[in-house]
Amino acid sequence: MASLKTLGDMTGRRVLITGGTGHLGRVIADTVAEQGAEVLLLDRPGSSFREVEEHLKKTWNVECDSISCD
Repeated sequence: MASLKTLGDMTGRRVLITGGTGHLGRVIADTVAEQGAEVLLLDRPGSSFREVEEHLKKTWNVECDSISCD
């Protein structure tokens, strides 16, 4: 079975994910990070940005930033 990395390379791209700390947002962030994309998380103030950022950086070695907004 081919991995996502071999199916689509997103190196050099930046992906904005709204609701980035929610269940679906985390799955999307993991998927695009695995493909090499930098991730920009957007969610409400008080969201668990640090947890998601650390996971993406540690697991996929990609840049990850976050913006809180309402």
